[in-house]
Amino acid sequence: MAKRTFRCRKEADFKLSLLVNIILKWTVLFLVCMAFTLGGIKRGTPKFNRPTSLKLRLDATSSGKYSVLVRGADTSIEEAAEGNCIVINIPRLPRGDCWDFYFLTIIDGSPENLKSIFVLRDGKTVKAFSLRQLQQLPVDKDGFSLLKL
Repeated sequence: MAKRTFRCRKEADFKLSLLVNIILKWTVLFLVCMAFTLGGIKRGTPKFNRPTSLKLRLDATSSGKYSVLVRGADTSIEEAAEGNCIVINIPRLPRGDCWDFYFLTIIDGSPENLKSIFVLRDGKTVKAFSLRQLQQLPVDKDGFSLLKL
C-alpha cells in the first residue's frame, strides 16, 4: 500500500496558525495603544488669572468710536478717551477645559489663552485678543501698550 500524505491539512494548519498569529499581534497592538491613550489623556482645570489692569493706546487707521469689551465674570465695556487711550480693568476670567496627552497639551483653556477681550469700533467687533496677546504688545514711554488695528 502506498503511504498517504495529508498535504491539504498541513496547508490548512499553516494558514490557521498564520491567522491566529496575525490576530494576536493586532490584539496586543490595540491593547497597547488603548493603554497609552486612556492613561495619557488628563482633563484638568487651569488656574485662574490674576485681576489686572492694562493701558492700551489704539493705533487705528480708520476713524470711529472705539471701545474695549472684556467678557468675564461681569461684562464691562471701556470707551476710548482722547488719543484712543484706554485703561482696562481685567477681572478674574472664566476658565476653559485643558486636555493633556502626557507632556503634550492638546487643548489649553487657561484664561490667558482664551480670546475674551474684544476691540469694538462703533459697536462692531474689530478684533479679539487673549490676555497673553495683550501682555506681549510693545510698550511706549508712557506705559501704554501699542495696539495697531
